[in-house]
Order: sequence, then structure tokens, then C-alpha cells
Amino acid sequence: MSFSLLSLLLAPSAQAACPTGMPDALYRNCINAELAGLAAAVVSAVQTTSELEAELDAANDYIDALETYLSVDTATDSVVFTGANVYVQSGSGYTDDNTTEVYGDGSGSLTGLGNLIVGYDEGAKSDKSGSHNFVLGTDNTYSSYGGIVSGARSSVRGPHAASIGGEYGGADGEYSVVISGRGNQAQDDFDVAVGGEGNIASGRYSSVFGGTENTASATYGSVTGGKYNAADGGWSSISGGYSNTTTGQFSWIGGGQDNEASGSRAAVTSGQSNTASGDYSTVYGGNGNTASDTDEYAP
Repeated sequence: MSFSLLSLLLAPSAQAACPTGMPDALYRNCINAELAGLAAAVVSAVQTTSELEAELDAANDYIDALETYLSVDTATDSVVFTGANVYVQSGSGYTDDNTTEVYGDGSGSLTGLGNLIVGYDEGAKSDKSGSHNFVLGTDNTYSSYGGIVSGARSSVRGPHAASIGGEYGGADGEYSVVISGRGNQAQDDFDVAVGGEGNIASGRYSSVFGGTENTASATYGSVTGGKYNAADGGWSSISGGYSNTTTGQFSWIGGGQDNEASGSRAAVTSGQSNTASGDYSTVYGGNGNTASDTDEYAP
């Protein structure tokens, strides 16, 4: 649009702004000033319109690209991602929020962001300061990063740990796992506690599978079932029974009650109140039997 045509179109507005009783020279100056101002405003509006049209075109292009991967079905209340990876990120640039020196310099702190939460995440008193966790259930705690927590009143305090299902589970060690049960704890790195109630795996790489109030406190110690059993020797294991204890390295108790394997590589197969205290010793059941010498067998 030429300036002359624009001036012609704007003349009524300019004339309305200038008093008719003014001297001719002042009146012409007033008209010209008003025309210039109005013309500048029109040019600015045209420019703004062009910019808005460009932004709208960009937004439409973005929507077209999004529709390639995202579909919405209001009939089934469904939102579907197809042929795409979905990222949930804290914005720090690191899964651990740069709190370690694995990928960064360790100068960061947890942002409490980047968590994928399914549900309403009830429990305002729980510590929810962690980042990049998968969270389900109620009243759960997640204070580290890269973990999974579900169930109720459970916690994930170790990096890359998981507490899945159950109630009052606690995965405190790095890479530790608690699966179902009630009040089970995996306290050191790489520990596992599965099922049962009140079981504690506290030795590094230790594990407890089922039963009640069993403990694996030594490195690589394990307990499978039973009640009040304690694998206190490194690499030792207990396969059930009641109140059995292994304190010798690589020792084993198969079951029974109140048995103890305190010698290195010692074993008690079953029975009650039996003790294998000699290295490589074995007690094959019975009651109150002892194998105290190296390589001794009883009864």
C-alpha cells in the first residue's frame, strides 16, 4: 500500500484529531503529524501480523510433527504414543543430577524433578526429593535417583534401587531390590529381599527369600525361608528352619532348629541344637550333636 493511498484512508482520523479553528500552517502540521503517527501504527500492526502469522505457521508445523507420534482418543480417554521414545527429564543434564562424578563433576544436587508418577503420590510427610524415579502407590519415599518404588509406605533411598509392591519395604543400598512382602529391607549395595515379613539383607550382595524375620548380615550371605534365621558368615546360607545361624565362611544349614555352623565350610543338614564348629565339618541331623574338629562328621 502506497503512502499516498494510506494517507488518504487515514485523513478522516487525522482531521478529527486537529481543531478546525487552527491557523492554516499549524493545521497542516497537525494533520501531517497525525498522518505520520497513524501510518507508523499501521505499518507496525502489519509487521506484527506478519510475525504472528509466521509463529502460527511454526506452531502448525510443530502440531503436525507431534501428530506423527501422538494420538488422542476421547471415546476411550486414551493418549497413545507410537513409534517414539518418551523422555522424562529433570533438566539438569544428568540422571543423577550431577551428584556423582560418573558423568559430571559431582557439583550438583538432586532437583526432585524428572520423576514419572502414576497416581496422586499421597503422603506429604514422605521424603520425595529424588530425581528420575518411577513412582506408584501411596505414602512412598524416593530420595535418590534412577529407582522404582511402588506399594505402600515403602522407600527407595539408594541410587538405582527398587522397592516393588508390598508394604513398608526399604531399598537403601545402591542397586538393592525389595520385592513384595511386609517390612523387608535391603540395606547394603546389591542386596535383595523377596517376600515374607520383617526380613533384612544387610551384608553387601546378601539376600533373603521369604520367611519371617530372617537376616543376612554378611557379604554374599543368604537365607531362604524359615524364621529367625541368621546368615552371619560370608558366603554362608540357610535353607529354612527356625533360629539357625551360620557364622563360618561358606557354611550352610539345611533346616531344623537352633543349629549353628561356625566352622569355615561347615554344614548342618537338619535336626535341633546341632553345631558344626570345625572347618569342613558336618552334622547330619539329630539333636545336640557337635562336630568340632576339622573334617569331622557327626553323628
